[in-house]
Amino acid sequence: MTIDLAGLGITIMICASIGLVAYYIVTILMKNIEQSAMIEQLKIDNSAYAKKFSELVEEKQKLELVQTDGFVSFVSKSRDWAFTYIEEVQSTLNKFVETVGPTMEYYDKFGRIDENPPMNKIFDAYSELIKVLPESNEKQGETK
Repeated sequence: MTIDLAGLGITIMICASIGLVAYYIVTILMKNIEQSAMIEQLKIDNSAYAKKFSELVEEKQKLELVQTDGFVSFVSKSRDWAFTYIEEVQSTLNKFVETVGPTMEYYDKFGRIDENPPMNKIFDAYSELIKVLPESNEKQGETK
């Protein structure tokens, strides 16, 4: 029996080439599997990050809304308080003018009893007060 060395060498070369190609195919498949797992993990991470980002944006919007509502509420309450205060001051000043006004006007019209500086200051202050009151109050002071 004769062995064909040339044929045997070619067969060994073909088998070695097939083994080498199989090795490369298996290596590439393993890398693809690893990369596919990494891609799937990245998709999961991306989904989790997107969900967390959406939650944070929503929370920020709610916080801004609460802060805006709080500011609007503060402004509204402050405005209401200011109007109430103005009404109370106007009412008190009107009562003062109604009570003191006729006496002050009488002494201004018919003369003051004595010319003492403290009373002159009171008359001057009353005159200034009447100037800053709305016209309806001035007319009330004049008619009484």
